[in-house]
Amino acid sequence: QHREIYQRMNFLYQAATLMTTIKLQQGQSKIIKSNATTNKTNLDNTKNLASLGRFYINTMKTIGTKQVLRIDPSIKRTICKRCETILLPGVTSKVRIKSRPEPHLQVMCTECNTSKNYSARKGYQLFSEKPENI
Repeated sequence: QHREIYQRMNFLYQAATLMTTIKLQQGQSKIIKSNATTNKTNLDNTKNLASLGRFYINTMKTIGTKQVLRIDPSIKRTICKRCETILLPGVTSKVRIKSRPEPHLQVMCTECNTSKNYSARKGYQLFSEKPENI
């Protein structure tokens, strides 16, 4: 019924992920080049690509809201709620496992320093993943 809309949202999510990974690749290549003006241009391009990725995520969320469609929790967990950056471990986020007061996974966005905690208890399942709720 909403297949085309979900396909569009999937495309936007994949495009945002691509823009984020290109940011890393161009960031590595700017170190190799020695010309100062080239370094400045590459830095501007990486910022533009990161903001383009955030725009794609914002568009994806807007489409979902207007069509009254829910985004899967596994997708939501990879998006920063504050700055709408794709959270890729080691690239745009830091992932830590904390044990106190109870075991949880801490994901921290490196763009805006927002952190999210997810339960890591033994046998824990999301509400949407429980068999009786499917």
